[in-house]
Order: sequence, then structure tokens, then C-alpha cells
Amino acid sequence: MPGLTATMGCALLISFTFSLPPVQGSLMLMGIFTGGIYGGSISAILIRTPGTPAAAATLLDGHPLLFRDHLEIVCPIFAGMILCQVALLVIGLSGARLFSKLINIDIRVLTPIIFLLCMVGSYSMPFSFFDVGLALGIGVVAYFVGYLLEDLTLQGGVDLSLAKWFDYDGIGRDVRNGLNFVERGFGVRGALGCSDRGHTATSKIKPCDIDWEHIFGELGVRWFHTGGICAALSDDAYEVVSEAMRVAKKHGTVVSYDLNYRPSLWEQRAGLAACQATNRALAEQVDVMMGFPGFLGVQPDGDDNRVLAAADFEGLIADAVASLAEAEALMAGSAGQTQR
Repeated sequence: MPGLTATMGCALLISFTFSLPPVQGSLMLMGIFTGGIYGGSISAILIRTPGTPAAAATLLDGHPLLFRDHLEIVCPIFAGMILCQVALLVIGLSGARLFSKLINIDIRVLTPIIFLLCMVGSYSMPFSFFDVGLALGIGVVAYFVGYLLEDLTLQGGVDLSLAKWFDYDGIGRDVRNGLNFVERGFGVRGALGCSDRGHTATSKIKPCDIDWEHIFGELGVRWFHTGGICAALSDDAYEVVSEAMRVAKKHGTVVSYDLNYRPSLWEQRAGLAACQATNRALAEQVDVMMGFPGFLGVQPDGDDNRVLAAADFEGLIADAVASLAEAEALMAGSAGQTQR
């Protein structure tokens, strides 16, 4: 489209890549960029209409020189373009049945092949087998773009040998990786963060999916940390957190818990009251707890807007401990047994 530059095309369509796997998103942006850069020169040379601003320079020399010095190839170029369009139409219609079968190929197999062919076309030179081999190597390496998340996690020093991976459906309807957008503040306006946790892999974990006995009992993990956000992702996620805590305590592993509350995760499950009940139920297995005591149901005395001093925090901690002790006593009484 004349006037739609590669930059504008990428800017308009980059949002469509957010829901795509890394390889497919890269393919889409490569196609947009390549089409914008080189496609603009074709219309500039042939019909004196630059497709992009950069192609305007091509218009000054390319079109006159083509028709002055190479008039004999103008007609073949136009004829070739028309014949290619007709050939593609015939191939598309005659091969519809075959192409419909290709659609059924697993996207995890088909996408890397397409990416590989794109890399070969981008880097190969005519009659240069060395460049083709180089492009093949680059294409094979580029296959691992799909493992960008894994690579970044490993760079952070996280061991993923025990990670549980879920099959991706190519759409994100069943399971996907969560996103977290954080913008910088400017002037008096503070930074704004936006978390997208819908259908994340963590929310799909179910009890017994992870061998906690192996992790805490055999491997001897010394510290286990989790929080209210993980427990709120789903009902099964809460059960998994509770299961992990029980096994960790059994083997003497230190358990820490962050009292996080996100209204969007609890709005369909009784809100803050449900969050407080969940945190209190898990608190009996926690060694190190951090966060706002209000998420346990303990509120500071007096004005909520005042700045709290060290003594206020000590009082809040004492109230939280007393509140949890009362809850344990009630649980013990209802169960007819003694707890610590």
C-alpha cells in the first residue's frame, strides 16, 4: 500500500503479535518489515508511485533508468508479474485439498519450518551454497526463539529442570504465559503496572502434579516461598500451595508467604473476605510472613491515613499473632484435637 511504511505497518500490527508465540510473532513482523521496505521500491520503479518515503529516491533514478536503458525488460517484468499471479491462483485452487491437510499439521512443527525458509530466503545469495548453508544454520538456531521465556528465566539463575511445561494450543485459549506491563512514572504521576494473568500455566496446576516429596525430602530444598497471588489464581492453585506447604513443613523446609491481595483475582469469590480467610488458613504453616496485616483481617487502631511508627507495627504483629492463635484454637476445638 503506497504510503504505508515498514515502521507504520509494524506499529499498526504489532499488537496482533501479543497473542502469538514468539516465532509466529517474529515471522509476522519480518513479513511486514520486508514487504514495506522492498515492496515500496517496486511501485516506484514501475509506475512512478513510491510505496514508502525511502522509495522516493528510487523513483528519481529507478523509473527513468529502467525505461531508458532497460526498456526491453519492462514488458517481461509486467508479464512476469501477471503470470505469477495467475500461477498462484491456479496452484491455490488446484492444491486446496493438499493445503487443507497442511493446516492440520501441528503448529509447533509447521511454524519453525516456515521460519527456517524465511531465514534461508533472507540470507542466501544466488548460486552461493555457502550462504545457503549459513542461512540454514541461522534458521535452525532461530527455532529456539520460541524458548525466549525459558532463556530469560535461566539467565536469572533459576533452575528449570523441575519445571512443569504445558502444551500450548497456539491461541492462548487454554494455557499461556502471563504478562506484566510496568510503565515509568513522569513528574507527579506515579508508575502504573498492569498484570495479565488469565489462563496462565500456574493457574492450571493441580494437586499431585508436582512431586513435593522429591523436592523437599530428597533434594533437600531449604526455603519455599509463595504468596497470596499464587493461591488466588484458581481453586486448584490454592490446594497446590497448601499441599506444598504441608510437605515442606514435614521435611523442615522454611516456608515464607507474602500477603498479597489483588481485587481482580477475588472479585468473583467474595472479595477481600475470601482472601483473608485463605491467608488465615495457610498462615498456620508459614514460618516467615510479610505484607499488610489487613489482608489477615487485622487493622491498625486509629486513623488509617496516619503514618505508622515502629511501635504501631509491633502492635499489629502482636494482634496478628493473637488472631492466628485464636483461629488455631477454634480449629482445634472444632476438630476435637490439640494443635500447637
